Amino acid sequence: MKKNLFTAVVTSALIGSALYAVPAAAAPETSLFQTMNASEEPEEAEEKDVATVSVSAESSVKIEPDMAEIAFSVDTTNADAAEAEKENSEKTDAVQAALSALGIDGMEVSTSDYSMSPVYDYNNTDEEGNPALTGYEVTTTLSVTGIGVDDAGKVISEGVKAGINNVQYVNFLSSNYDEAYDQALAQAMKDCRRKADVIAEAAGLKVIRATWIDEGYQDTSAKYETRSYAANEVMEAYDASSADSSRTLTPGQLEITASVSVEYSLADSSAED
Repeated sequence: MKKNLFTAVVTSALIGSALYAVPAAAAPETSLFQTMNASEEPEEAEEKDVATVSVSAESSVKIEPDMAEIAFSVDTTNADAAEAEKENSEKTDAVQAALSALGIDGMEVSTSDYSMSPVYDYNNTDEEGNPALTGYEVTTTLSVTGIGVDDAGKVISEGVKAGINNVQYVNFLSSNYDEAYDQALAQAMKDCRRKADVIAEAAGLKVIRATWIDEGYQDTSAKYETRSYAANEVMEAYDASSADSSRTLTPGQLEITASVSVEYSLADSSAED
């Protein structure tokens, strides 16, 4: 009797365990990723691009220059090469001393070029047609940078008095170039978007996004190369009779320009936002 009762209890326990295990084995497996996705709302369908439009724009900003760069030279000629070089060296030293005496903050003087070349008289030739050698010309070119606009005239005046006889150029610059260029660039981008909106509206479409942007050529000459006075213009403007006073140069304004090209994607304007 006890044996039968023990068998019944064991059998009942085994059957219960089996019944408990069957549903768990039959249940489909669900990963954590699937569980998380199941709780998310379905994403809204994005607007479908139906066309693209490419536009370009250019914008300019005018600013006052505040810096200048000058290049001038000492030219000497002599029948003897050594004498020509000696005379040129003495005059160049005198010019550098005069510029140094100005004590202008930030001004830098450097020798940017030096040359010696023979001088020929092509109206006087020998029996073989070779022109006669009459002497030698020596040229030392000095570049002066870091000059405030207000000091540019003084530098030229003192340089000429000391021995400069050829002014090659005067460039007016701006230390605020980057800020001006950024402003012009931002305006060019706004103009591109305005053009794209006009074109899209006329076509019954609307602008979705910029898909391609290209910055146009950037002319950085206004940083340290811009409007120049040619050599003859400066020398003709210089009045030797007023050598005791400094010249006043009027640089005008610098025009900083930026350009961009942009491609925008377009969608049907009737589509819901």
